Amino acid sequence: MKYLFIIQGEGRGHLSQALALLQILQAAKHEVCCMAVGISARRSIPTYFYESCKVELITFRSPNFVTDPDNKSVKIPATLVQNISTAPLYLRSLQQLHSAVQKYQPDIIINFYDLLGGIYFKTFQPAAACFALGHQYLLEHPDFPQPAGHSIDRHLMRLNNRITAGGAQKIALSFTDKYQNGHQLCIAPPLVRREYLHTSPTKENFILCYIVNAGYAQEIISWHQDHRPQAVIHCFWDHPAYPSDWQPHPNITFHPLNGERFTDMMCRCNAYASTAGFESICEAALLGKPIMMVPVAGHYEQLCNALDAEKVGIGILRKSFDLSDIIAFTDTKDHQKSLMSDWIGKAPDTFLNIFTSAQHNGKTTAIA
Repeated sequence: MKYLFIIQGEGRGHLSQALALLQILQAAKHEVCCMAVGISARRSIPTYFYESCKVELITFRSPNFVTDPDNKSVKIPATLVQNISTAPLYLRSLQQLHSAVQKYQPDIIINFYDLLGGIYFKTFQPAAACFALGHQYLLEHPDFPQPAGHSIDRHLMRLNNRITAGGAQKIALSFTDKYQNGHQLCIAPPLVRREYLHTSPTKENFILCYIVNAGYAQEIISWHQDHRPQAVIHCFWDHPAYPSDWQPHPNITFHPLNGERFTDMMCRCNAYASTAGFESICEAALLGKPIMMVPVAGHYEQLCNALDAEKVGIGILRKSFDLSDIIAFTDTKDHQKSLMSDWIGKAPDTFLNIFTSAQHNGKTTAIA
């Protein structure tokens, strides 16, 4: 079968999911003919993705979040205003996606939670079987624990889910296998790249951090300087204005996004602290690393991720990068390689069964 991916380029999460699924499909002798990645003026595609995808790659302009002046919290009203004002640009992106589909004639199109990908499904109604894939869709499951309050955020999240799905069959990625299929959802294991599945993790004396918004860097720098300057910290971020391997002071280093280097340090670190992106939480949990999650302010999806992960015992949820908590957590708990490995190990069969069934049954039925 022939596949085309549409991928949201915000952060590294959806890109990592796409690379993991690419590995699964190629191992099964399926063909991924093209990856279309949504970009914005605020984000560019990390070099590691270009080096790893090894298939035809196109980019298109797609909506993105607007953050506060400190580049920390997400501002929903400003995000809506900005994206509405640039609508003509996105109309050209839709035509660009349609041209790619016409050129490659895929049997299956998978949208990794890109807003325009869902709009494309709804407006162009491609002949291929269409799927919308993301952990965000799990929030629609009636058994998923919803944060108290946040009613407006919850409604906006459901609206975003509806738009990104665009009537396609939704595949919800889950930390655990406790959720059952149904409710218009296929439940699937996390998509973790092969590099994490075939490694023996070690515990070296450093903390690994990942921050999706660069504004959180100052929290980490201040904590390190004021509380534990002897602690070794390696932090990955996306801030091209700073040199590679920037050190604001000794023992703390900020690295540009690099897939191979991040994977190596994840396997060797003593603990992991990050904004609460789904994929890196799964990677760290699979390796048995102590995890601290600091959801981006105003980012309802990350808050849900962190609450769910804490509930199933994967890590601890905090409001700021006070790394004293992850050090204490590391010192008091014996962390073993996670039982998640059994669940994650089922990913290849799960996804291949979903896609093979769709191909046998013809085009997937649109969900109203």
